[in-house]
Amino acid sequence: MQANRRTRRDPRTRFALLAGALLSTALAACSQRPEPPRMEEPPLPRVDTTPEIPAETAGPTSRPETLQDTLVLEGMPEPVTLRLYRSPPGFPLAFGTYLPADLVAEPAPSDDAVHFYANFGGQRNDAARVEMKVYPEGTTEESARNELASTTGGSLVAAGERRYPWTLAEYAAPSGAVVSRGMLGRHDGRFFHLLVRYPAEFGDGFAPRAAMVMKHWQWEDGSGGLGS
Repeated sequence: MQANRRTRRDPRTRFALLAGALLSTALAACSQRPEPPRMEEPPLPRVDTTPEIPAETAGPTSRPETLQDTLVLEGMPEPVTLRLYRSPPGFPLAFGTYLPADLVAEPAPSDDAVHFYANFGGQRNDAARVEMKVYPEGTTEESARNELASTTGGSLVAAGERRYPWTLAEYAAPSGAVVSRGMLGRHDGRFFHLLVRYPAEFGDGFAPRAAMVMKHWQWEDGSGGLGS
């Protein structure tokens, strides 16, 4: 009887034990519950670092930095890569053109001029050049003609024998050791000239390069090429 009393538990004790077990089970379940997924921060927006092209430079004057063309040298066509040249800032008649690698440009700000010199084999030769000069405002056509005739060292070419339709006048020096031809033009109310001068023995090499400068000529105001 005494042993039976020892093994029989009080109902309150059994309730306490059951409550403790339930509490332990609940705590264990809470500890095993997975944490809610962490919300990652949204990625930063991509920033485009390419500068916008101003509207005023996106018109007719937008041109690639290089251009492929063909030079005819001594009767043989030769592919060539030309590079873009633009007149210096503040030049009175802004222009751009393409140059072969063996021509170098040198502005002459005091004369409102740009010279393109032969640079064959990396050796500059001032005797072979294309000169572009803008005459001062108010210069008359007669004055411009007289100066160009003096600079060319030649006489006026007859109208029917001019080489370029955009010229107001052309002057050519007599045949000899030096070839010299001057072309007078007018753009935006200002007179300008292009002078091509080179030793006669340079004719096969320099003349086609000089022609390339005029072929790709464009005024930066978007009006077009020579004669516009």
